[in-house]
Amino acid sequence: MSRNGVDKERVATAIRQLKEAGRSASVPEIRALTGGSFTTIQRYKKEIEADEQSLSGPSGRIRADMLALIEQLERKLLERAQLEIDEAEQTLAVQAKSINEKLQLADERANAQQERIKDLEARLAKAEALAGDYANRYNAANNELARQAVDLTHSQRESAARAQRIETLSAELKTARDALEGYQEVMQRQRLQDQVQSDSAVSDLRNQHQAVLAENASLREQNIQLIRDNERLQALHTTQARHLDDLARQLDLERATGKDLIRQIARLEARLESHQL
Repeated sequence: MSRNGVDKERVATAIRQLKEAGRSASVPEIRALTGGSFTTIQRYKKEIEADEQSLSGPSGRIRADMLALIEQLERKLLERAQLEIDEAEQTLAVQAKSINEKLQLADERANAQQERIKDLEARLAKAEALAGDYANRYNAANNELARQAVDLTHSQRESAARAQRIETLSAELKTARDALEGYQEVMQRQRLQDQVQSDSAVSDLRNQHQAVLAENASLREQNIQLIRDNERLQALHTTQARHLDDLARQLDLERATGKDLIRQIARLEARLESHQL
């Protein structure tokens, strides 16, 4: 590149733009696009024209074909490289997904292990607390055993005294049992006597009961007879009441008839008196 900033590539680009626009690729036109000195632009323009002339000959066509093949090969290589890159990216994505899943599973397992560790620590703390409790209980049990050993010694002494007392009580119990057997024998004889007396009393009560039943039967018959007499009296009373009702009605009729006769006599007397006057 020159000191004023113009190079061969910029000049070639300006020439191509002017030709595509249908304008003349003169040095002033090129300089208007690129800037720089006329001498530098003129020199680059001549070199570019010489290159174009060399490419237009047989060797130039071969060179152009080679360049085209190189470009085609480059494109294929780029496409193949891109395919390999895409496949590699897909493989990497699958591997990354698998790794992420494994990492997630590992995290879950780690969390589960942490929970188990916490649980084990809690259990260990409980076990230590239980161990301390058991140790306290063990010491208390030893103390209790020592106390019970002392109590056992006293109990053995008391057991000997109790055995002596039991022997004494056994003798007293035998005496009481003999007395009880004698009492039971006396009570048995008394019970037999009471049974005989009770049987006699029951027989008397049965006889009295039979007499009462007979008397009740007689009274029941008398009661039935009284009921029948009462029914006859009630029937007679009903008949007499009806007869009295009939007599009362006849008396009322006779009274009414008497009143009519009295009124007729009164009228006759009144008429008689009127005739006498």
